[in-house]
Amino acid sequence: GAGAGTLAAELIQATRDLTPEEYAVCCRALHMSSRWSGLFYAGNRMKSVGTAADGLEASLYLGLAQLGRKRYTNARALLRTYASSGAPEPYEGALYEAWTLLAELDRAAGEDFMERESVYAALQIDPDGPGASELWTRLAELQEESGHTGLLVPLRSLAEALCRQPKNYNQLFARYNELGARALSVEGRDLDLIYQDVTRERRSLQSHCAVDCIVFA
Repeated sequence: GAGAGTLAAELIQATRDLTPEEYAVCCRALHMSSRWSGLFYAGNRMKSVGTAADGLEASLYLGLAQLGRKRYTNARALLRTYASSGAPEPYEGALYEAWTLLAELDRAAGEDFMERESVYAALQIDPDGPGASELWTRLAELQEESGHTGLLVPLRSLAEALCRQPKNYNQLFARYNELGARALSVEGRDLDLIYQDVTRERRSLQSHCAVDCIVFA
């Protein structure tokens, strides 16, 4: 909380002799209290005194700090360094958080291919994490816009989004029906068969939805 962040900020100003592990603890406290300048300083110190593994963890903290400071290009590079490294999570949900933030940064940068990679990576880690329905919806949009996949692929992603009860359920359901009708026209196949294709290979869908959770109107 704020108290821990204050203590961490005071500690990193009082001494430069902390170990990488101590800097990591400070980084987590500074992150939780949104002290971005202090986090940037502590992350740099952690990187300079630690091992290569410590440096990868520090890249996460530095990326979060740069994002908080609105230095988006640097934040994107640092977060991707951590997320793509295979380094362990310093706290639960760190990797999902990094990929989710990268998806937002990639979208702002107009990098559709990298955004799709980031969205997919986040959903592979946790298909039900915070904001998952929005990620599934965005994945469907990117899949449809790419032109390299059939319509059944984004249709499946929309089904995943709908099964997580998004706030815009009715709007999303209308999109699902519209895309399903287009798939029927393009594929020239029976509507029931298309629905079976959408649900047959679903991964997380089975544990969250009844069989008749999604139907075409």
